[in-house]
Amino acid sequence: MLMQEFIDRTGYTPKSAQEYMEIEGEYYNFPGDKDEFCKMWKGRDQIQTRLKSCQELTDRIRLNLMDINMRRMKTADSRTKKRLKSREKRIRKELEHLESECVDLIARLDGFNYTPVFEL
Repeated sequence: MLMQEFIDRTGYTPKSAQEYMEIEGEYYNFPGDKDEFCKMWKGRDQIQTRLKSCQELTDRIRLNLMDINMRRMKTADSRTKKRLKSREKRIRKELEHLESECVDLIARLDGFNYTPVFEL
């Protein structure tokens, strides 16, 4: 498959010749035709994009939790500590949900024989 065919079918332009060579290598090892490969590639790319967003949001939430813990340790006011603990509990639930979504996305990528580059 020519690079232009890949671009036309997926809407994605490889950033370098090396990147396209890697994509082409995947294509040659793919059991289906061009259209099937491009459909699979687009689906995988969308999942990877969502996974990256999920990871970035999870990282921000973890930083927020660290900040809350630091503030809770520094404050002497019991009402403030209670409020921060309640906030932390709510944020931890959100983090659990996001981590679950990330795990689901990783499982979906496993169907594409993709190995994520980070761990939860």
